[in-house]
Amino acid sequence: MDRSNISTMYSNNIFEQIGGKTKSDGKSNAKNIDSYTPSDKSLKEQRSLSKLIKANRELKRDLDLTKDELKKVKKELEKANAKLKKYSK
Repeated sequence: MDRSNISTMYSNNIFEQIGGKTKSDGKSNAKNIDSYTPSDKSLKEQRSLSKLIKANRELKRDLDLTKDELKKVKKELEKANAKLKKYSK
C-alpha cells in the first residue's frame, strides 16, 4: 500500500483478493447452502424456528406494503389539502 497517496490507503476495494485460491465462476458442482440449521436443535425446534422465520418474513413484507400504501395516501391527502386551500381563498 502506497502511503504517499491517501486515496490508495482508503480505496473502496478493501476486499481485493491478494492470494489463495481464485474466486470460482459459479459453475461448481457442489450444492450451495442457503440456510443454517444448528445441529443441537431437535427436528421439532428446527421446524418451529423455520415457521417463525417464515412468518416474520411475511409480516415484514405486509408491513412494507402497508407503509407504501400509507405514503401514497398521504401524498393524495396533501394534494387534496392544497386544492382546498387554493379554492378557499
